[in-house]
Amino acid sequence: MLRNLFYSVFATKHSDEWRLNIEKLSRYVDVFNARKIVVIRSDESTHDPAEVEKAFSAFKGVEFIHRRNNPVLGEVGGFIEDFAKLYSLRDDEMTFYAHTKGVKVGLRFIAPIRAWRDAMYWSCLHDVSPIEHALQTYACAGAFRALGIGAGRNKHGWHYSGTFWWVLHEPLFTAPNWDEIQNNRYGVENYLSDVFPRYRSFCTHFDGDFDLYAPSILVGCGTCGLVRTRAATWVEGHAGICTACGGYTDLADGKRVTRRAFRSLRRDKRRSDKART
Repeated sequence: MLRNLFYSVFATKHSDEWRLNIEKLSRYVDVFNARKIVVIRSDESTHDPAEVEKAFSAFKGVEFIHRRNNPVLGEVGGFIEDFAKLYSLRDDEMTFYAHTKGVKVGLRFIAPIRAWRDAMYWSCLHDVSPIEHALQTYACAGAFRALGIGAGRNKHGWHYSGTFWWVLHEPLFTAPNWDEIQNNRYGVENYLSDVFPRYRSFCTHFDGDFDLYAPSILVGCGTCGLVRTRAATWVEGHAGICTACGGYTDLADGKRVTRRAFRSLRRDKRRSDKART
């Protein structure tokens, strides 16, 4: 199977999260045996693109695309044009899409975002053989398939929350609307769910309705990195065994918030989202 990389970078000066993302991605350099396209989006708030290119030193033969960042559209700007460079109708070719998750998030939300991000890299890349097997039946695969929150923004009522996914080329590029994307900042997150109904998608990890910005409900396993809800997945409360990998994790110091504090966090996020639209 040919496995491409299509990756979007926004290297903000106020945060090192973009470097942490690339470090995570670099652990899986051997996964990608075909083309590697990296889109670097820049403006006055970002590092020099040449510095960003150096961060990909672990990868050989990277094709860099430089774009002026559109603060309204973000990674949607130029997405179809850039993705089209990978166009093929091969049924043995797949592409992984991801981006530098968490670069615009403030410290108040960064802990759950990091756990979420780490889980997406791990579940999508640490072992691709189950994903290749799934793509014999399904058109796409990714982590955190949401069926409720935000799903009304797309055609088929689901999406990969966080936008880390694999897609098989033949079913995607034979779809009549593969070259269409919503002209808003949610466009890439909703891209596959506007093309494929839910039954053609495969979930690598964490399927259902959830709010991944809620620090009160998420924990990450120190062994495998997978994110779980505290109540549903951890044995013996705050010190237990990860049901995914069997590793022991001490959660005694995990962040907890009251319902009132959580509502405040959620309200602040909604206001921030509204201010960006």
